[in-house]
Parts: sequence; C-alpha cells; structure tokens
Amino acid sequence: MDDSGPYALGVAAGTQALFLIPSSLMFGASHELSRAIAMSAAWLVNLAVAELVIWRRTRRRQLRRSTSRSLRTDQRSMAMRAASR
Repeated sequence: MDDSGPYALGVAAGTQALFLIPSSLMFGASHELSRAIAMSAAWLVNLAVAELVIWRRTRRRQLRRSTSRSLRTDQRSMAMRAASR
C-alpha cells in the first residue's frame, strides 16, 4: 500500500504554514491578496518538489533496468565464450 498521499497532504499543509505565517505578520491576517500569493507560492514549491521526486524515482528505475540488462548481456556473452572454448 502506498502511503505517499496522506504524507503529501501533511507536507503541503506544513509548507502553507511556512509561507502564510510570515505573510500574515508582514501584511496582516486579513490581507487577502498576500494570503492568495503565499498559498500559491506554497503550492508551487510543493509541486516542484513532487515533480523532482517523481523524476528521480523514474530515473533510478531506468538506470536499474539498463544496468540489469547490461549485466545479463555480459553474462550471456561470457557463457557463450566459455562454451565455444
């Protein structure tokens, strides 16, 4: 079971707090434009981090597959050489 969904929601809430608290202190809690900008910035940061994580996972899987394929090819060629002797 994948637990990344609830974790992502928790991280997103934390990131929003990090952006909203300074914004509220600077512009006041009732300033809606600063609140909207801070929330948008928090979501953009979360989106960028999520995309980076997804990209890195995909890249690792591709590298593992290519490495395992090259190892199998090397093993086959060594076996063929040994059999031809």
